[in-house]
Amino acid sequence: TLHVAGTMRLSTSVAVTDDRTLCTIAASGEIEIKNGACGTSSLRYKENIEGLGYGLAEINKLNPVFFNFIKDSAASSSLSMVDDRTKRKVGFIAEEMNEIIPEVVIWENGQVDGIDYAFLTAVLTRGVQELDLKIEGLEERIAALESGGSGDGNGSGGISALGEFAVEFFSSGLKSMSDGVAYLRGIVTEKLTVGSPEKRTGITLYDEVTGEPYCVSVANGVQKIVPGECSIFEASSQVASAGGSNGDEGGSEDTPLPAEDGNAENSADPVPPSILLNGSAEMTLNVGDIYTELGAIVTDNVSQNMTATISGSVDILNSGIYILTYNASDEVGNSAEEKTRTVTVVEVELPVEESAPSPETPTEESPTPETPAEPAP
Repeated sequence: TLHVAGTMRLSTSVAVTDDRTLCTIAASGEIEIKNGACGTSSLRYKENIEGLGYGLAEINKLNPVFFNFIKDSAASSSLSMVDDRTKRKVGFIAEEMNEIIPEVVIWENGQVDGIDYAFLTAVLTRGVQELDLKIEGLEERIAALESGGSGDGNGSGGISALGEFAVEFFSSGLKSMSDGVAYLRGIVTEKLTVGSPEKRTGITLYDEVTGEPYCVSVANGVQKIVPGECSIFEASSQVASAGGSNGDEGGSEDTPLPAEDGNAENSADPVPPSILLNGSAEMTLNVGDIYTELGAIVTDNVSQNMTATISGSVDILNSGIYILTYNASDEVGNSAEEKTRTVTVVEVELPVEESAPSPETPTEESPTPETPAEPAP
């Protein structure tokens, strides 16, 4: 017999026997004994039934954690203590769960409060089913490869099955293929190797503003960016061109050559250097200011430590427009595209001071001479 003076609250179900549970009815607050666990699952109580969309993808997003409930919090009121702390627990964070599977999250007073772990069994079941389907598919492919490889003695069946597997595998990721180049919809990899010691190349990137291609590569441990698409560069030909006809490897500085339009097939280095100005290409100074030359950066696919030749000067004592030109050539005579910097020197306009008006000097009126009176007759 249960005697209660005041209010009694059951926050969870209470087991009465091995197969019966003391449950509360949410609608009325009444307590009843039910066979099995609390909860109603009969079809006659449900509507809008549809297949579960959650599965492996959502399970892989979950973040299982160890945790302790905060001492003296509402959640720890009925928990056992271990060394002045609540007992170590395992589970999930309700706020994180609400972002992934909100249907299993419990809300109290407008806030996320807990997780109904019983409902997670449906999601876990769906994940196991998806895993089973993947395993069955792998087993079928392995069986086909094994039977094909030992059936007719020449492995033609296995090769055919392998081809079908390759077609199926690449059909979801391969966008198109042209002249031996595969275009993929996307790729994620933990390690990426570009080129080899014998065949050296870089990565071609396209300018997001102009759409022009640039070859990003490394020379002597320094990153380089050269206009044009990258091409595969044979190390042996570079050694011959950099070291001379005797094959001296001491002068070789190997970097990938950007692809050209075929206008210099007979040259070992058809790519000219490029010039990048430091600072702005247009500057404005006042007469008397100090002009500091910022210089330019010169990069080349073969030659290193190049500098630009600067022509022109700036006269800071006289107003005018001054043009500075920047040029550079590599070891084989390829000239870079000339760059210019325009420096405009202007006169400083001093403010005009308005002169104060001079005070007017008051003029004294001259007395009018009196006309003498005529004597009376």
